[in-house]
Amino acid sequence: MPKSDEKVGPRPHRDFNTALRKLLAWTGHEQIGLARDMGVKFDKFRRDLADNKFDGGDLVRLITQLRSCNPGRGASPKLWVVVKSEEAGKVQSDDVHAWLKRCGFDLKSRTSRPSRADDKAAESLSETFQEMQRSFGKLRRSGGELQIAVERLYTSMRSGDALVLLLSDQSPAEWSGSGRMNLVDDIAQALKVGAIICYLFPGRAQLLDAVNTRAARATTPMEVIQAEFKSFCNLLKTSEGASLTKEELSRIVMIRVKNDESFLPFFAPGHKFGLFVHRAGTRKPWATGTYPVWGGDLVLPLSDTFADRLLSFAQMSIESARWQFDSGEPSLGTKTIDELKHILFGRWRSAS
Repeated sequence: MPKSDEKVGPRPHRDFNTALRKLLAWTGHEQIGLARDMGVKFDKFRRDLADNKFDGGDLVRLITQLRSCNPGRGASPKLWVVVKSEEAGKVQSDDVHAWLKRCGFDLKSRTSRPSRADDKAAESLSETFQEMQRSFGKLRRSGGELQIAVERLYTSMRSGDALVLLLSDQSPAEWSGSGRMNLVDDIAQALKVGAIICYLFPGRAQLLDAVNTRAARATTPMEVIQAEFKSFCNLLKTSEGASLTKEELSRIVMIRVKNDESFLPFFAPGHKFGLFVHRAGTRKPWATGTYPVWGGDLVLPLSDTFADRLLSFAQMSIESARWQFDSGEPSLGTKTIDELKHILFGRWRSAS
């Protein structure tokens, strides 16, 4: 191993960011700690590392911090030899890129951002958002396993399970379009095995007055939502996946909460929340959130804390007398509501 003051000669070229990651893994130094010690924001450091771009000042500070690191075990990485050399302690911000290049490390230079007045090449908001969209597109493509899990939610439900969907300005995806054909058989099967599915809507009038935004006033009228619900129930009757009896069809209900102000914490245009309660409260509730992101809706699992808040709201809503409901089989809908109450409150009743 060369001495720390040994002059470093030309080396086969490698990307600086790859060499830096290897060095950090060898020393056990975390990226977030290194960024803090350099005096730069971690988001900026992580972006520079991913792009293999660092400005001269950041590189000098980075080398200074690396020189103070304790060595790891085993053979030392090539970058360690470089940063511990005598030359590394003398390098300046204006020549650090060229010096690293001579040492065999490639990276792209990043000059200070010029002023908006004379920088015609400055990134616009549009270009920045396009980059964000491209990055998010990679995330969506890598989230295939999550999407498969979301599609299994209905088929995983069993007798005594309940799903409460909190919706604000839109009807659920399964009532129309491709979602209708993709999910109708799965939902019919969930009803067949004894699960309950409840769509919880605000009654609209007071809520929209309270929100008082153009986006809120443009929401789907309740009459249209009721018609879509009845149409979907009729489709369930003829589902190829399950031949439903009247009692099984009654297990899908739509509730309209009249006390609209209580809905405000969960009202956000284009957002939907799902609450899954397992067999009369024998396990913790789960929750999902549907977000109107670029490229289509994205369904994500939510925290236990948020799931508990959704459960409390569902309990408050269904316990109140200020609501109306529709059912796939109206004559039996009241029985379903009573069973849903038992499921939602079962966790606390069993503990008392």
